Amino acid sequence: MKTMVIMALVFALAFMAGCAGNKNAVIKAGESTRHDIFQEVSEPRAISGKALLKIEFPVKSFKARFINTYIKHSDPLYTVTLNIDGQSVVLTDEPVLEDLTGDFKENPEAGTGWKYNFRKELLLEPGKHHVTVMVPLSDVVTEKDVTIKAGANLMQLIPVYNASISRYPNYPRFSHGLRRVAVKLNSQDL
Repeated sequence: MKTMVIMALVFALAFMAGCAGNKNAVIKAGESTRHDIFQEVSEPRAISGKALLKIEFPVKSFKARFINTYIKHSDPLYTVTLNIDGQSVVLTDEPVLEDLTGDFKENPEAGTGWKYNFRKELLLEPGKHHVTVMVPLSDVVTEKDVTIKAGANLMQLIPVYNASISRYPNYPRFSHGLRRVAVKLNSQDL
């Protein structure tokens, strides 16, 4: 019994140390050092010589369940921070409780959890940009260099979930947390 308690403590400390690994990257990327890279637009429309970047990130999260009550992230909120060339913006959304039937082996979002549909439209100069996507509560940081063309652009952020360590290691599930964020720009994997 004592051995199991020690192993559980070691596992918990290793998990917390792993989470702390991206802490500095999250803090750094969340800081805005510039304010002239992009502007948020409420009515998406292309402007001659500019690039309109539409960002979409549908992700499902699970915080806790207590007697058929699903608790969502409220303090702190589940957010996404996007940093482009030093300018940051925080994406927020009010989640919807989603219950997808089916087998998690076929759909990693099967089951009951909170579905977020983060969206944002930005207007910026076309060309090469360094983009950092952060999900602070999941301790996930993804960095990509992208080339944005003039006119309309679509950046899709795709959640990649963790799989169980012991059981079904080849089948990721949203309830095991977010492992990383994959990025597509205009339907091309980056």
